[in-house]
Amino acid sequence: MTLASPNIPVDDIQAHILLMRAIHKLQHDVQPGGIPYDTQSGVPQPSKSTLKFLDNAMHRRPNFLFRPQEIPPLDVLMVWHTYMLSPTAYYEDSLKALPALASLGGMPWALVVSCIDDKTWTFKHNSVQIMHWEKLTSLPFNREATTEAPAAAKLPQTSVDLLKAVLRQSLSLDNMLAEVAKFESAGNVQWITHAIREYDKYMRLPEGDYVPPLDVDIVWHTHQHSGMKYRDESLKIFGQFIGHDDSHSPTVIRRGRLLTTSALKAETTCTKTAEVTHGATLDSDARCLCGDCLGPPPTRPRPRPPVCPGPPSGCLRGPRPPSPEPRPTRDKYE
Repeated sequence: MTLASPNIPVDDIQAHILLMRAIHKLQHDVQPGGIPYDTQSGVPQPSKSTLKFLDNAMHRRPNFLFRPQEIPPLDVLMVWHTYMLSPTAYYEDSLKALPALASLGGMPWALVVSCIDDKTWTFKHNSVQIMHWEKLTSLPFNREATTEAPAAAKLPQTSVDLLKAVLRQSLSLDNMLAEVAKFESAGNVQWITHAIREYDKYMRLPEGDYVPPLDVDIVWHTHQHSGMKYRDESLKIFGQFIGHDDSHSPTVIRRGRLLTTSALKAETTCTKTAEVTHGATLDSDARCLCGDCLGPPPTRPRPRPPVCPGPPSGCLRGPRPPSPEPRPTRDKYE
């Protein structure tokens, strides 16, 4: 039986790449050449124009968070895109400070694609879109018309510093899009399918300072943009709500990628097929056949043995005990 894996459509990943290119172009329009970084610390060094642009974007975002029906201006979409890459904070805010986040759903990829020119990566808009935004927010749709951040604007309090997060993600955009360009120039049309398979393996690695390869990172970011669905699938498929941490130095990131590459190459699984009762500990001699658990255990020891949570309909054999409590949230890097 095939083990459960996250459902991440290739079309969504391609749409995400298109959005990343549009955001990347926008950031380079504001600061030609892009935002430089300290090579040792990874600290961004934005220009005054970039800081002003981001400050305005922060003040233009609040109302959009409560109206998912329309695509907002690209600078506001950039903020939401970054916010969703802090999935644990995003979820916690949906429970407390910003309950309306829970109703937003995931990134509306089909609408996003319709707003971006796939040749120039320019963000397109129409009169209906502009009218809807300006009526809803009383703010100009075009960022160029926003010369100063509204002094009286009251920003929703979030659990993550979104301005700093956008700056950090600008480096990720540079690296990811450079990786995509390599695949495209080599004529590699299968890289997304391969990356989806590797992503599933990456998320099943035991706790550790693992950083995914760039192609896998693109898949992971796309999965996080499914909103609350990411949390649900993370708990169901991987046994815990896996967070995302992009605040580490380039040295830590490089070391983590090497660690991940080594771990994925060494990843082997037990091929024995002894059936076990739902809720039983999976060891080297058995695996659950319900198709909805963490899957066969690796031959190397894990920090703690996984426990089969079982599918909604129960396992193939044995009575179904009460659902176990989900394991604590943990973060992976990048």
